[in-house]
Amino acid sequence: MIVTDASSRAEQRTLRAAVLELKQREPRGRFTLRVHAGLPGGADCWFEAGRDDHLDHTVRTDVAAALLHRARSHTAHPWAWTTRPGPLCVGDADLAWSAAGRAALAEADLPLRFVVVTRHGWLDPVTGAGQAWRRLRRRS
Repeated sequence: MIVTDASSRAEQRTLRAAVLELKQREPRGRFTLRVHAGLPGGADCWFEAGRDDHLDHTVRTDVAAALLHRARSHTAHPWAWTTRPGPLCVGDADLAWSAAGRAALAEADLPLRFVVVTRHGWLDPVTGAGQAWRRLRRRS
């Protein structure tokens, strides 16, 4: 399945690198959801959201805003994204963190770039744009 809508080749490479990095970091596919800010596949700050954490929209937005603030020391135009196990389809947590991430990005006057990254690909939970791979390998 390829439904790509990343606006440039550079963004497509960035998102591919994020998927590869996650596959290498979490080879077994058992990990908790993390919220990131920075550059996918590169320097980032993150927050690990536990399964039993019942965070409301305001707290999630504050977390995302704090991560973006910290990430701006590494890059002028950070992204926000989540990494999680499971299939590449939109879930409740994806929508909740996407809303919070987009709110924090808008408050910081940054481009609204929020995606969900799994070991299988990436997905924008709002637009449905994304890309999946069956056997993603690092290029030589």
